[in-house]
Amino acid sequence: MIKDKIMGVLLKSRLRKREIKLVIVLMRASGKGTANISVVELGKLIGTDKGNVSRALYQLETRNIIWTLGRKKRTYVYKVNLDYNTWELR
Repeated sequence: MIKDKIMGVLLKSRLRKREIKLVIVLMRASGKGTANISVVELGKLIGTDKGNVSRALYQLETRNIIWTLGRKKRTYVYKVNLDYNTWELR
């Protein structure tokens, strides 16, 4: 389901383990579209608290790996940027 090139770029990047897990979870949840999910649900899926999830989401947004498209009550609408050439990797 996850493209081999994107997985290779994720593994070669200097992302933390929870950031890689978040990208994988968001890609699986969204399919080819967007994912409507709350921070608490993401925390349960990757096994961490919402503070660490929020911090990891912020890091991924600033590196242009994911986009937050909107907010509906307590859930956010996320989309993974599949064009890994535009990612800002360190």
